[in-house]
Amino acid sequence: MSISIECEAAHPLRRPAQLNGLFFFILTTMAMPFHASIAADTPPNRGVISTLHHESVTEPAKTEAPPKANKCLLTFGDAPLKTKLLPGLSKGIVDPGAVSAADASAKTRFWSAPDPQEVGVVLHYVEISGARFQVRGDHEDSPPYRVKMLVLRDPAVALPCGLRVGQPVDQFIKALGQPANSTQHRPGSEIEYAWDKYAPGDGFEFAWHANIVFRLGPKLAVQEILWEYFTD
Repeated sequence: MSISIECEAAHPLRRPAQLNGLFFFILTTMAMPFHASIAADTPPNRGVISTLHHESVTEPAKTEAPPKANKCLLTFGDAPLKTKLLPGLSKGIVDPGAVSAADASAKTRFWSAPDPQEVGVVLHYVEISGARFQVRGDHEDSPPYRVKMLVLRDPAVALPCGLRVGQPVDQFIKALGQPANSTQHRPGSEIEYAWDKYAPGDGFEFAWHANIVFRLGPKLAVQEILWEYFTD
């Protein structure tokens, strides 16, 4: 439908009162369906946020805090580095003569090889192997040797958290937490733990890592423990 409206000549900016009323009626009539559709689409009792005056705010997703490291595992990994587990192995330093003297069956081997992490650096190694233990250490320029690997088979050596070789594997898991590998426990199998330690340096951070492996024997008792250390 078209509407033709004739208006009398008047001031160019002035409209007759009847015309103003007619325009108001037409605009109001046309706007009613629009407002009705908004009202129909708006859920009751839920405020409508105007996007012209408000910005939508998204709350950051809540993240769970990482689990705290097992204190017993941290202490266990530190044992060869901070305590005297064997004669000649004290606070991470290996004395080859003292270690070999502690076991009449021990054999000592020395060798040198390039550092696998630093080009042009040569490392000097010592390894003492006996019935109750196996120890490996290295140094760069001159002794002392720093412990890099320890295998312990001696049940007489007291370990952190009341543990020692010969105890059931369940006792180790209860103290150290769940191992990194989920394997079925049986004689001859192994359980493994990852050990990490960090310390601030001058503008950087020191990092030490170790794999700690427990080898199981008859009746699922731990018959051998391996500490193997490495750095980034």
